[in-house]
Amino acid sequence: MQDAVKIHHGGDVWGLSRSRGTDPESILDFSASINDFLPPIDLLANITNTSLKNYPDPDVSQYLGGLTRYTSLTSEEIAFGPGLTYFIHRLAELFSGRKILLLEPSFLEFKKAFSVHNASVKTASSSTINSMEKMILDHRPEIIVITRPESPTGTLMPFVGFENFLTLAEENDVTVIADEAFLDFVGVEELKRSAALIRKHDRLILGRSLTKILGIPGLRAGYLASSPAVIDEIREKMEPWPICQPALDVVGSFDYSLIEESVAKMKKARDFLEREMIGRGFQPVAKSSVNFISFRIPDSIDPDALNLYLMKNNILVRFLDDYREFGNRFIRIAVKKEEKSAKLVNCLDSFIRVNI
Repeated sequence: MQDAVKIHHGGDVWGLSRSRGTDPESILDFSASINDFLPPIDLLANITNTSLKNYPDPDVSQYLGGLTRYTSLTSEEIAFGPGLTYFIHRLAELFSGRKILLLEPSFLEFKKAFSVHNASVKTASSSTINSMEKMILDHRPEIIVITRPESPTGTLMPFVGFENFLTLAEENDVTVIADEAFLDFVGVEELKRSAALIRKHDRLILGRSLTKILGIPGLRAGYLASSPAVIDEIREKMEPWPICQPALDVVGSFDYSLIEESVAKMKKARDFLEREMIGRGFQPVAKSSVNFISFRIPDSIDPDALNLYLMKNNILVRFLDDYREFGNRFIRIAVKKEEKSAKLVNCLDSFIRVNI
């Protein structure tokens, strides 16, 4: 077995609220990139005595009508479960012992999951994708994992380039797993174009999150999209009742037409956040296409002191110290409503006045 992969995730409002002795609701969490622009969902309306006293409905297809219309997928092309992270570990189990090429940067959970299941994991920079043929010949992978849009940079490989990449992989008998956890934030047309590719490329598996775009990280929901044959294989690896009934009810009753407007609002707020951060010396590492931006912290600022100050003011951001391409001088900040981003910016101004 390979060495254990040590990672940490954003979104730990519980830990900060305990250490601060404060209500989790008082925490401004910019470390988890969750859709902040939907109308409030009455989650309690989906938690009934019936939903808690009975096993979850095993026929999840009954809850996927809105999702299939939104994505232009069929229920036979979807494996539905408790979040994309869950499926990353199911895929690692399915491809146990295989040769994996992980294009970085990527969600760190992939490397951890494949390592646990004794896969041979090699990494390469996603910037080398233009020399894809040489990369395949050098590494001889059976599976390539690619992130589109990339995390934590937020950059998006153009669709034509992605298609060419898939064709070359298929010609070399390579299965492609594409992490599209944040593709909803690019736009619904891009989501549908990508979905259509599974009918052209039998060896393509798309991994998607509903947790982020629906703003329900506590309920956990996500899915894989692929050919029906591959989906059947994946479902064989899943436990019975993998997703709770309240989550099924939320996903089944959600009005997916609200997403497009929320993404438009997010993009406007993203411009505000980027502009305000640049004005304070924080430089974006790339042009983000999604609901977060990663920045380099100015040399004049001590990252540890900044992190401590923000947490003392009940603010969380995601430091990228567990990404070898970055380090603790880089942070990822979720895009939130402008009034929330303004509180972050004001806190930064206070820190800068006191410490610089």
